[in-house]
Amino acid sequence: MMGRKQDRMQKSEPTLREQAEARVAAAPDGHGELRVALSDITRRKRAEQAREQVVAELQAALVTVKTLRGLIPICAGCRNVRNDEGYWQRLDAYISAHTTMQFTHGLCPNCVRELYPDMADDILGPQS
Repeated sequence: MMGRKQDRMQKSEPTLREQAEARVAAAPDGHGELRVALSDITRRKRAEQAREQVVAELQAALVTVKTLRGLIPICAGCRNVRNDEGYWQRLDAYISAHTTMQFTHGLCPNCVRELYPDMADDILGPQS
C-alpha cells in the first residue's frame, strides 16, 4: 500500500528536468534560453574547513582548561588559602590542584637575607 502512494507522489512531483524546462519556457527574454552563472567556491570551502578546524581546536582546549573563578579566601599573615572543604592549604598547592599550573620554588633576595643573613652577601653579592 505504501509503495503505491510513494509512486503516485513521485509521479506528481516534477523532475529536475521538468522544472528546468518550465523555467526556460518562462524566461523573460522570450527566447527560451537558460542563463547559468557558475562560480568557484573553492576558497569559501577552504575557509569553512579552516574555521571548523579552529572551532574543533578551541572546543578541545576548553575541555582541558581549568580555571579559578570567584573569590579565594587567603590568610593575610601566612598566605594560606581556604579550600572548598574549609581546610587551609598552601597557595601553591591550592593553585596546582585547581589549574594545570605547576610551580618551581626558589627564594627572592629579601627572603635569602632574612633566612640566611650570614651567607646572604656570599649568595647575592654585597648589598648596595
